[in-house]
Amino acid sequence: MVLSQNYTNGRVPIVHEERIMGPRYWVPYWLIAVLAAVVPATLAPRVVARFRSASRRRRNLCVACGFDLRATPQICPECGTAVAAVEQAQPA
Repeated sequence: MVLSQNYTNGRVPIVHEERIMGPRYWVPYWLIAVLAAVVPATLAPRVVARFRSASRRRRNLCVACGFDLRATPQICPECGTAVAAVEQAQPA
C-alpha cells in the first residue's frame, strides 16, 4: 500500500499485521537516518586503522609510527616498538 505525502505527513508508519493501523505510532525519517548512520560512524575508525596498519606492514614501515624499518627490521628505532611482537599480537 502506497501512502501519499499528505497522509503520512513525512513520517514512516509502523505496520501491524500487514496493514496500517492508522496514525498511532510514528517514526520521523530523520530518526531513522540518524540511527542508520551510527553503526558506520562507529566502525569507520577501526576500518581505517586496519587498512593503515596493513599498508604499513606491506611497505616495511613501523605499524605504530610509520618509520622506515629497512635498516632495523626487528625493532623500530623511532618509537621502540618490537616488530615481531606487533605481528604476533594481531591474528592473521
